[in-house]
Amino acid sequence: MAGRRDFDTDEAAYLQDVGKYCDTVLLHRADESDNGEFFPDIIRQFADLGLLELMFDEQRNLQLHRMRLVHQTTELVAAAFPAAVVALGALRLQAYLLKRYAEPDIADRYLEPLLSGELYGSFESPNRTQGRTSGPSRPWPPATVTAGSSTAARNGSASPLRRVQRGAGQTRP
Repeated sequence: MAGRRDFDTDEAAYLQDVGKYCDTVLLHRADESDNGEFFPDIIRQFADLGLLELMFDEQRNLQLHRMRLVHQTTELVAAAFPAAVVALGALRLQAYLLKRYAEPDIADRYLEPLLSGELYGSFESPNRTQGRTSGPSRPWPPATVTAGSSTAARNGSASPLRRVQRGAGQTRP
């Protein structure tokens, strides 16, 4: 990956680069995506392009003044590959929640791998009863893994998770 972009002073050029990526890579990939296959390579490309770290400075402090740029890049990706924008939005939300609400040791453990495209978290409802409509469900914190691990602690318990693999077309437990 090239050096980190200066999102604050290079906004027009950055949007142009994201637009070019969407036109040359994502549009073509979207045409092939109807098979339900997961796309970890696209997540890594998002990280390489800086799409996952837009809300953060180099010290990983939140930079919420960049939300207009986050929105613009989201729209570009959505127009090219709608399924991929769902993953992009989930990753950004997970990064935000880790930084804003997680205990520092948890954020320190998972934020960098998430922003570099090494991890893909998920949300899970603690209510596994199908069809239950009484009362709201609350999502668990993002569940993520590190290389060589198939479980991670979540509120003191272990849970099977998905690992993003370079060059693979799908995830594995």
